[in-house]
Amino acid sequence: MYAIANISGKQYKVEAGSTIVVDRLNAEIGENISFPVMLTVDGNKVKAGTPVIKDVVAMGSIYNIFTTYAK
Repeated sequence: MYAIANISGKQYKVEAGSTIVVDRLNAEIGENISFPVMLTVDGNKVKAGTPVIKDVVAMGSIYNIFTTYAK
């Protein structure tokens, strides 16, 4: 099963136990966060939101923060 979550105005494919890199989050290391889900896919079962699925969220936690500066 996977879901498409809206994170910082972008759409990311997320799965249980996966690690993703996102930008522009206002969060600290160790903080637990949740994101609205726009689509879920479980085998042949697809559920889409308008624009998000009510009462469904993707949960995650911050374990590292990368900082880069434009030159």
